[in-house]
Amino acid sequence: MKNIFHIFFFVLAVSAINAAPIFEVGLSTGRHVPVALVGAFRLDAFVFQLEGMGIKQETNDFWMTYRGTIAYRFFDELPFSLDAGVSCGHLYAKAPNKRNQAFNQANNTHSLWNFNHKEYIDISLALSANLFGFKLTTLYPVFKPINSSSTNLLWNIAYIVEL
Repeated sequence: MKNIFHIFFFVLAVSAINAAPIFEVGLSTGRHVPVALVGAFRLDAFVFQLEGMGIKQETNDFWMTYRGTIAYRFFDELPFSLDAGVSCGHLYAKAPNKRNQAFNQANNTHSLWNFNHKEYIDISLALSANLFGFKLTTLYPVFKPINSSSTNLLWNIAYIVEL
């Protein structure tokens, strides 16, 4: 496994010698994430992408997410291209549970949790299809370090513009 990473970074270093980076920005939405900002740069056919966002409405009513992807782009010279790589992401959300808060207040007790929370961490295999700035990504989690009630398939769609 260690040798695979050495080969990957050697090929990346050799290909980056003659390449000028191409920067990309955009917006995405998908499973688990209402909206996220996307930033990426490419060296030849290698794509490094970061996306993330968070919204805080009150002290215990917020969500935040971030995800990073390293991928190799196939058919880069065509308007249609495919990316295949590895992605890692984290999502955390917390929201008030009004029903439980009303129950606790009515019974003058603290027997139920006042807030719902959701956390999701994964390392996934990523496959993306790109066409004229639209990018559809499918992620298959291969490692989830915490128990999650999430499905085994994640997706997102983005619109990305080259700078």
